[in-house]
Amino acid sequence: MSKFETTKGRICGAAVIVTLAVYAAGCLPSAAADLVQEEVVVTNSAAYDWTGFYAGVHAGAGLLNHNTVEYDSIIYDYGAFGSTSMGGLAGLTAGANMQFGAGVIGVEADLSWTSMSTSTTFDDGDMSNSAEWSWLGTIRGRAGLAVDSALIYATAGAAFVDTSFFYGYEDDFASFDGVQVGLTAGVGAEYAIHENLTVKAEYLYIGLPTVSTSDESGAPIDFSSSAHLVRVGLNFAFQNF
Repeated sequence: MSKFETTKGRICGAAVIVTLAVYAAGCLPSAAADLVQEEVVVTNSAAYDWTGFYAGVHAGAGLLNHNTVEYDSIIYDYGAFGSTSMGGLAGLTAGANMQFGAGVIGVEADLSWTSMSTSTTFDDGDMSNSAEWSWLGTIRGRAGLAVDSALIYATAGAAFVDTSFFYGYEDDFASFDGVQVGLTAGVGAEYAIHENLTVKAEYLYIGLPTVSTSDESGAPIDFSSSAHLVRVGLNFAFQNF
């Protein structure tokens, strides 16, 4: 083989290598971009968007605490007389959320019908001390952290409760019937089981102000009550409908 032919072969081989290198360099950025784009799509599709309006139903149980204070021992005796009892509740919920990154803020309102009441008797059953919450509603702010399809939140706001209190005998007693406004706060967790359906569980504490009243003779009587609520709920989200 001549020196010319050897040189020619080397030049041809180098040209092939350069051509392959240029082709590979042009393909690699495109492939890398495809991989990055595919990864972004998967990440975004896995996140649940909590922004929008929702409505639903809830049910649960409540522990009602009730306390009556008699100051002048006119009806029965001087002192505080309290009682605690469990009851059920069920109702409707509506609200709206706004999501900013992983943070979620919102407002929620609900109305519940309850069977929460307490009653104790004294003096061989002739005297009673009782309290009842017939219905309750809340308007609360919510703030929480979204983790994929889950939302963990804290909540606080105002509570409206239809209360009824009675202390005394049939012919000598103190009582109160009316709607009281108090405060509520709690925590909860919500999970999206579908793009339009979420389930939640939450705890709420409701505290009401003391009601000061008197018996027929003018003796002062104070009524106070509070409750611990545990509820579960199912919400329908309208933003993805």
